[in-house]
Amino acid sequence: MIATAFPSIIELLEDSDFGAQPAAATALPMIAKDVEFRYTVGAAIPSIIRMLEINDLVGQSAAASALSLSKLAEYVEFRDTIATAIPSIILLLEDPQLYAPSAAATALSKLNKYVEFRDAIATAVPSIIQLLKDGGEHVRSAASMALSKLAEHELAEYAEIRSAIATAAPSIIQLFEEKDSNARSGAATALSKLAEYAEFRDVIATVIPSIIQLLKDDNSNIQSEVATALSTLAEHAEFRDAITPIIPSIIELLDGRYWYTRAAAAIAFGKLSQAFFN
Repeated sequence: MIATAFPSIIELLEDSDFGAQPAAATALPMIAKDVEFRYTVGAAIPSIIRMLEINDLVGQSAAASALSLSKLAEYVEFRDTIATAIPSIILLLEDPQLYAPSAAATALSKLNKYVEFRDAIATAVPSIIQLLKDGGEHVRSAASMALSKLAEHELAEYAEIRSAIATAAPSIIQLFEEKDSNARSGAATALSKLAEYAEFRDVIATVIPSIIQLLKDDNSNIQSEVATALSTLAEHAEFRDAITPIIPSIIELLDGRYWYTRAAAAIAFGKLSQAFFN
């Protein structure tokens, strides 16, 4: 029965109706889990790649394409074709549409797990750094997310790439001058991940007070993200003296209005307990 529906799903990749192409691109990685359909899914990858060029209302098609390709990269037989899309995915980091930049950052971090894509992604680091300086607010947030996600994986184990990412730290820090608290929260999250590497910690220490100020933001999502970022930073001894005074503020979030704020505060408090008392 699934086999009979497969041609219709493939046809949706060319359907101009809003939502049809993203739905098909999202479905194909799930279908590819069945080896019986994998060859046919592989034949559809060029159509998924073409979706990277679609300019719809909020960038939904391009975002779905990037994420779909990053999941399909699990299968080695697809990687040569997917590799041709890396430059286009990198370009999505500066796309003006709502969903595309963050999807591109997520996709690049997943693709970076595979050695076939690392050279192409590594050459993009200077361009990503430039986006931190020249892009709009949501583009800079996506660029900082991309760099922090790259730092989580093996690419950051190469000294030359760590050095390139290190040059981006001042630009990430400049996001704290933005009026948009989402941009500042994104910077806090990025820096908390980059702090895993000792060479970033001196510059990160200079903005701990700015990160702490975000706990006072009216946006509960931002409070949650910042509590998480601070608890991650507290894993490093260099930051604990600055973070200690705000532990009561994180405890107050346990009584927050929204469940996700309370949940983030509980997890953050658990991590802080480990950092300070183990």
